[in-house]
Amino acid sequence: MAVSSIKRGRFSTVGRSSSIIFSRYDVFTTFAPLKNETIQSTRNQMKRFLLLLFAIAQVAAVFAQYNVSGTVVDSKDGQALPSAVATLTRVGDTKPIGQSTDLDGKFTITKVESGKYVFRINYTGYAAYEKTITVGTENVKMGTIRMKPETKNLDEVKVTGVLQRQEQRGDTTVFNAEAFKVNPDATTEDLIKKMPGIQVSGSSVTAGGETVKKVLVDGKEFFGSDPMVALKNIQADMVDKIEVYDKQSDQAAFTGFSDGNEEKTINIMTKYGLSSGYFGRVYAGYGTDDRYELGGNINFFGGKQRISIIGMLNNINQQNFAFDDVTGAMSMGGGRSMRGMFSAGQGGKNRTGSIGFNYCYEAENKLKIELSYFYNNNKNKSESTSLQEYFLDDDDDSLRVYSSESYGEGLNNNHRASLRLTWTINDKNSIIFTPNISWQGYTSESNDEGYDSYDGNLYSSTVEGDDSKTTGLSGSGDILWRHKFNRDRRTLSLRIGTSISTSDADETSQSLSEYINNESRNLMTSQLTDNESKSTKIEGSIMYTEPIGSLMALQVNYSPAYTISDGDKYVEADSIDSADEEFGNYEFSSLLSNKKKSEYWQQKAGVGLNIGLKNGFHATLGLDAQYATLDGDQEYPYEFETNKDFTSILPSVRLRWKKNRTMHMRFDYRANTSAPSISQLQKVVDVSSTRTYTGGNEDLSQQYSHDVRMMFAANNPETSRAIFLRGDFTATKDYIATASYVMSVDSVIDNDITLPAGTQYNKPINMNGYYSANFNLTLSSPVSWLGSNVNLNLGTTLQSKPSKYNNKKVTSDTYTFNGGLTIGSSFSENVDFTISYNGKYNIVKSTAAASSNYNYYSHTASADLNCLFWTRLVFANTLSHEMTSGMGDDYDQNYLTWNAALGYKFFKDRRGELRFKVNDLLDNNSSVSRSIQDAYIQTATTDVLRRYCLLTFTYKFKPKGNAPQSQDGPPPGMRMGPPPGGGPR
Repeated sequence: MAVSSIKRGRFSTVGRSSSIIFSRYDVFTTFAPLKNETIQSTRNQMKRFLLLLFAIAQVAAVFAQYNVSGTVVDSKDGQALPSAVATLTRVGDTKPIGQSTDLDGKFTITKVESGKYVFRINYTGYAAYEKTITVGTENVKMGTIRMKPETKNLDEVKVTGVLQRQEQRGDTTVFNAEAFKVNPDATTEDLIKKMPGIQVSGSSVTAGGETVKKVLVDGKEFFGSDPMVALKNIQADMVDKIEVYDKQSDQAAFTGFSDGNEEKTINIMTKYGLSSGYFGRVYAGYGTDDRYELGGNINFFGGKQRISIIGMLNNINQQNFAFDDVTGAMSMGGGRSMRGMFSAGQGGKNRTGSIGFNYCYEAENKLKIELSYFYNNNKNKSESTSLQEYFLDDDDDSLRVYSSESYGEGLNNNHRASLRLTWTINDKNSIIFTPNISWQGYTSESNDEGYDSYDGNLYSSTVEGDDSKTTGLSGSGDILWRHKFNRDRRTLSLRIGTSISTSDADETSQSLSEYINNESRNLMTSQLTDNESKSTKIEGSIMYTEPIGSLMALQVNYSPAYTISDGDKYVEADSIDSADEEFGNYEFSSLLSNKKKSEYWQQKAGVGLNIGLKNGFHATLGLDAQYATLDGDQEYPYEFETNKDFTSILPSVRLRWKKNRTMHMRFDYRANTSAPSISQLQKVVDVSSTRTYTGGNEDLSQQYSHDVRMMFAANNPETSRAIFLRGDFTATKDYIATASYVMSVDSVIDNDITLPAGTQYNKPINMNGYYSANFNLTLSSPVSWLGSNVNLNLGTTLQSKPSKYNNKKVTSDTYTFNGGLTIGSSFSENVDFTISYNGKYNIVKSTAAASSNYNYYSHTASADLNCLFWTRLVFANTLSHEMTSGMGDDYDQNYLTWNAALGYKFFKDRRGELRFKVNDLLDNNSSVSRSIQDAYIQTATTDVLRRYCLLTFTYKFKPKGNAPQSQDGPPPGMRMGPPPGGGPR
């Protein structure tokens, strides 16, 4: 009989032990007759193998996880008891696990391992229920648990366990919403304010000191990339978990190699049971001074699809979105008003209207559609005063100051739509398509009156007026194909993307400067400007990954990109010599107009190495070579061509280390480049202002930056104490800075334009020496005797910014040291308070002159108190103390604001509420800000909305269908957690 040799494997028996040893040879089998002793040996091996299978089954049974569920009701009337705490504590252990009951008194504790437990129910005003149970090989149903009311003196009440507040899952920090008690009317924005490391200020959200770019709901897009829409419209009582992580791009998440395109992301995980039904709220109110508000949101969840509709209309400065929607048009181009004092949405008095629609559909993991549309209309009126203190030379002991009063009025309309379509063709191929489009129309009118002085002596006054209309359209679309080969970690991905943006700004500007001691120097100008710009970018990338052994993988990538930009500025000017003359004789000015085209071609190729070790260490090393060319072609004011090429080496390092789920460290380094914009390259002078002239620079080079990010996070699940440490550092070569020149005599500059003495000319230039650093430390701990969570934040920001002033290099250094303490209640939703203090000490230094150095301090101390009495009566208060010191007598602040409200809930389940509220009861509100510019420090005050009263009716739609339940982890087919590119790794 033929015999084939065994080349893979050797079977041996030594005494009573047996082993199977695998080598790198083929297994060969024999068909020769077996001897009796061989048969007996084989039988013995089979018996041992069966015993081994039995042992494995027993171990699997020990580590299997099951659910413990039940319903908690009142023993007398059988009414459900929501928010009762159900916990399980393994016998011999001290760490409880548990969940709170939902609106119907139901609970489900998931992922319970087999063993003996002490089961306990706690509910305020009721005697604790306790029972020893055994979790075996199936789910445990506790049935209906009837709680008996119990009356105790206050000093006899004690807290019986602490719900785990947070845990670290790889790169993701997960917060348990049940551990942060808020009032029944709270939004997710109110909820996350109590979570360690998260801060909300106006329309900005930061986590660990980094700005949050996106908020998801159950891992799905919610109204595009605006984080505030979700936070303001998702009620806190619908939230189960809050996840915070850095979301990678779809391509990087698939390949496992970072491309640097990460976004700080918050994922709101809703409670189990919201997979079907609807919920939301509507409200309407009217008050003094014709103040009004109305709006609402409603959500329809139906298994495979979700629909959300939101809207609002008010004139009390309430926003349903981030301010980017309001001010976005200002960055599209235009004249003086686009760079000036007008601050739509950030101050003054606003009338806001918005409406949005969000749709999600998922069909059996094959096709997923995430679609959103949002429209907002904002009308702003703003009055402000400002003081600009200029950096001067060391040889000049005088201080140049420009003080002004401004008025602005603007109307902004914005439409935006986004789509994310994910098609899983099969287990090897998938396609992601992400188109976006936005249209914006913006009209504004502004007037500015100011005075220039040197060392306290007034030498000129300027009056400027501006009317403008800007429209802009922007869109982008990416399609990504991802393919997995049969071998694990062998992948191929191909991405093709394009983006386009256009803007058209029409502007009428007039300016008059009068010199106190020299009437012959008086300047007047009027311009009609048509500024059109267009930019188109086409880019792509191809990435291939290949495993190297079991611990490493290699990536090869190639990424080309082509950008073409056109800028056409058409100016008709009318300059007159006397204030008695009238404007109207406009003529085309080739010196002030510009027609320019630029092309930026970029090619990047590189390799990467991904290394994973069993001790929790993971590293990604990359090295890219980039070649770029920048070509420019200008027709007028004179013909000019620019041809530049850049060669760059771009290294990257990404290190990860984690210890279980309690500790995680991260280090990232990446080099990157950025090209100058078409407006910066336009060699044309803007003379629409008679005191400040601006120009472009066709000789600009691309910026080259080094970015370093570090993070350390650790938490103790048993004590719910946590620490977060984060640091960021950036250094930039060829930083695009500003060169400023103050004319001491009449001077002729580019294009034969004469700048009169006393005026200032600014243009962009490349300079070295820019760096910034930011460090943030957060310590978090519960305080059981206070029934609260305490968060301590410490941070510092350093920035060194180069510029030029009268041909001399000036370095402006800014140091900010901040500290904050937040105490948030967590013992009851009926008494919800948050006490916080945030202080900042700012140091500004300039090498220009000692007179340009400033130290100032500011703080905000606030207390929010929301009480619910007798389940119906609502009492809400917000006190805030604002203080600034060191800005000067006219700008230092020290005032207290107080917002108060009294409401009553009625209807079944307290769905309706009538609330009377007073905004700024003490009538003290004000707004002061300080910013550091390249050539000066600006301190500004802006008018704000003061005291008014409002009576508002609100009605809530409670969840229909499946009632929400807390659950640790997503139920099948519903919640996804973080999408690929974020979350645990």
